[in-house]
Amino acid sequence: MTVRRAAIAPVATAPARRDGSFRRSTAAVRFGRPAPGHYGSSMALVPGLAASTRIVVTDADTMGAMGTGELPVLALPRLLALADAAAVAAIAPCLEPGMTSAGEAVAIQHERPSPVGAEVVVSAELTEVDGRRLAFGFTARLDRSSGSPDGDEAVVATGTVERVLVKGTRSGDR
Repeated sequence: MTVRRAAIAPVATAPARRDGSFRRSTAAVRFGRPAPGHYGSSMALVPGLAASTRIVVTDADTMGAMGTGELPVLALPRLLALADAAAVAAIAPCLEPGMTSAGEAVAIQHERPSPVGAEVVVSAELTEVDGRRLAFGFTARLDRSSGSPDGDEAVVATGTVERVLVKGTRSGDR
């Protein structure tokens, strides 16, 4: 897993909804937006934080194994898990002890299949910080050497992941 830190301007990301708005967390509405420094001033969650996950597709990652179809290609639930893992890895070095994040929403556009044996790289970048809500853009690509039809890093999927910062490591500790 590769983690890259950057202090660059945010990259535009596709909205989580078709109407262009981001879905608000019920937790964020219930608790309101935290005061500056509420979770500590040492947290440096800024747009541009990024990380990647990499997988070689095996039979255990396919639609058949996940019960989502019959084809021997990377299953959508597995692809979403990789995107979410890349988002978590991007912010992990910046979280204070006792803090974590929980998935809130995803949007994905699946472009092409990834056969068994293909190497897929999923890169996620933090694009927006709004109080406790974090928005990420992600891209999944077939690695050049793993069977991309045109020899390039073919785009498998693109999308967004939204996560919310929470205290504690158990769901009851929010």
